[in-house]
Amino acid sequence: MDTSTSHTANIENNASLATGYNFEFSHDGKIIRAVGSALSGKEQVFCNDQLVASKRSLGIKSRLPFELDNNQYEVEFKATNFFTGEIQCSLLKGGALIESQKQTIDKKYQVTGKTKTLFIVSQVAFVGLLMYWAIK
Repeated sequence: MDTSTSHTANIENNASLATGYNFEFSHDGKIIRAVGSALSGKEQVFCNDQLVASKRSLGIKSRLPFELDNNQYEVEFKATNFFTGEIQCSLLKGGALIESQKQTIDKKYQVTGKTKTLFIVSQVAFVGLLMYWAIK
């Protein structure tokens, strides 16, 4: 299998608050599955249904290193759009990109239109209040 090529695939099924984000990669005869919770920040990586890495992260970007067949791999989760809940998940081998996939959260949980405007205004007001109290 040629691992030097990399590509991005968009997954059609959206993530949900209940099931989280689920990404599946097929590489060197193995199925590597990356799972991320939309609520708790728990991230897990499975190889052929065996847990190989796990951690919690609430950051914009996180990496989970793991080893398979004496090769160093990483799965990287990256929040690319907070309003749609879009997450990009990348599989890397020895630091080289193998494949990337993207998923968004179900539309009913996305911040769009009037909700987006209300969200932005409320965040600006909140920061303004914090600054006012900090100066006072």
